[in-house]
Order: sequence, then C-alpha cells, then structure tokens
Amino acid sequence: MPIVSRNVDMGGRSVPRTIWRLALPSIFSMFFHTLFHLVDTIFISWLGESPLAAMSLTFPPVFVIFALVNGMSVGATTRMSNSLGKGLEDDAKKYASAALILVLVLSTPTFPLLFRPASNAFFTILGGSGNVLPESYSYAFWMVLATPLMSFSLVADAVFRSQGDTVTPMKSMIIGNGVNALLDPLMIFTFGWGIAGASIATVIGRLVSCVYLWSRLKTRSAIRPSLSWDKSHLRRWLDIGTIGFPVAISQGSMAVGAAFLNRILAGYGPAAVGAWMLGNRVEMLVFLPVFGFNGAVIPFVGYNIGKGEYSRVQESLRVVLVSSLAMISVAGTIVYIWPHVILALFRPAPNR
Repeated sequence: MPIVSRNVDMGGRSVPRTIWRLALPSIFSMFFHTLFHLVDTIFISWLGESPLAAMSLTFPPVFVIFALVNGMSVGATTRMSNSLGKGLEDDAKKYASAALILVLVLSTPTFPLLFRPASNAFFTILGGSGNVLPESYSYAFWMVLATPLMSFSLVADAVFRSQGDTVTPMKSMIIGNGVNALLDPLMIFTFGWGIAGASIATVIGRLVSCVYLWSRLKTRSAIRPSLSWDKSHLRRWLDIGTIGFPVAISQGSMAVGAAFLNRILAGYGPAAVGAWMLGNRVEMLVFLPVFGFNGAVIPFVGYNIGKGEYSRVQESLRVVLVSSLAMISVAGTIVYIWPHVILALFRPAPNR
C-alpha cells in the first residue's frame, strides 16, 4: 500500500511553506490536547477547592507517564520519518510496532493508584490530606485506566506525523475533546459523580479518539502498528529511547517540580494548590505555538536527514525559531494584559 498522496511532501517543496502546513494542524492539535485537561479544570474548579487541589495532586504522576510515552513517540516519529526518507517503508513499520509495545509497557507504573490504600499513601506524600485524598483517588482511578488509550493515540499520532500528515491527529483531538466537553457537565453535575465524572468523561473521549485513529490507520496510512513481537524490537526500543529518553527526562522534570511545589503549597491549604493549577493551565496555552512547531519539525528533520538534505534541515530550524518566537510573544502578551478574561472561565471566588 503506497503512502497516501494527501500527506505533505516533506522533501521537495518550499521549506517555510512545508513547515507551516505541518505546524498549523499541530498547533490546533496541541490546543485541543491542552483543552482536554482545561475543560476538566474549568468544571472541577466549579466544585470547590478540595476537588481542584485533588486534580493538582494527580497531575505529577499522570504527567510523568505522559512524558515517558510522549518522549518515546517523539523518538518513534524521528526513526520512522528517517526510514521513510531513506525509502525503507518496512523498517518504518517495524519501528511503529516496536513503539506501540514499548509505550503500553511504560503506561503501567501508575496502576497501583487503582487501589485506594496505595493511592492514599502516595497522595499523602505529595501533601494531600482530609477531603483531598478521596477526591484524588476518584480522579486518578479513571485517569490511570486511560493511560493505555493515551499511549496508543500518541503512537498513532507519531505514525501519521512521520508520513507528513498532521491533519488526522488534529481531527482526532477535536473529536475526542468534543466528546469530553459534552460529557463533563452531564457526568459531573447531572449524574452527580463529581470529580470522578470528569475523569470518566476524559476516558470516553480518549476512547472515541482512539477508535477514530484506528479507522484512519486502516484506510489512510501505509504504516499500521501491531502488537506482534519481532526479535528486532529490543534494538528498536534502544534506537527510539536514544532520542526519546532525553525528551522524556526534560518533560518529566516538570512533573517532578510540580510534585515538590504541590507539597509546599499544601501547607497553605487546598486553595493555594488549586490556584497554582489554574495558573499552570493558562501558562500551557501560551506555549502551544512552540509545541505545535516542535511537532512539525521533528518528522521534517528526520525525513530530510534520511534523504541527506541537510540544507533543508538548517532552513527549517530557522523558520521554526522565528515563527514560534513571534507567536509565543503575541500569545504571552494577550495573557499578560487580559488574564482576568481567561481566569473568569474558572469562576474564582472574589477573594482569590
């Protein structure tokens, strides 16, 4: 099956035009990925300080797993696009399958949080107490169950990006987030499930997103990852990890820092922990252009290194640096000047 023609040609067209065609869907995709969590934060903030604090405590362990899996997906994107640039499609397919098995294994370390004693002990270490502990368990339980779905979706995204398709990942996030946004108020308030309803809605949204991605893998992709084992997978894990592990460490260190900050803020009460969570969510919106261009340049660089087109690689880095700096400056200025407009979504109390 040939690679579908709707993908962006990463090896022949104008570099700025190609980067922007890859980056714009990536930016929207990252926006909806962030929105996945932002919608939960908005509705949970309406429940009060303890649920919001519980969500903040749950963020570090969930994000550590995300960092590991996302790092490996970055490594897989690079390896697959590099293989495709060399014309080695079968090699790219094997990297996809190896990556899928790897990320599913990496999604398991938080499974002990499915049990209340382990959850209470863990979140107590992070500074949780009183009503925050049962709320943390209720939210973390379903988020942990969603980690394999998250892992599959990130590998599927990597498969599409490696082939120059950033539109399909964007559509999957729009669909999944739309389901999540519709179900959040229903499950949180109408059904009365509180913070657990928010995480259940997220699980369902991720499941719908995964179904969409799988359907597109079967019809629009030359590469389809499978769970079949190959003796070369261990070597490919090393290849993927060589690139992905530094990315995972970089992103994971943010979660570790957040865990320590939560521990400190817990001494000032749930309101302080929740306030930090709100600020963190708003800050993530500012950095979306950078994440979007990052998602575009990784497959572009991998593909063109595979082809030996190093001048295109250098030009792409200049385009990404200038473009992301300009966009993040605009976004940061808007948030700095009108922060109250964004924070109004969370309906903070008058004394906050």
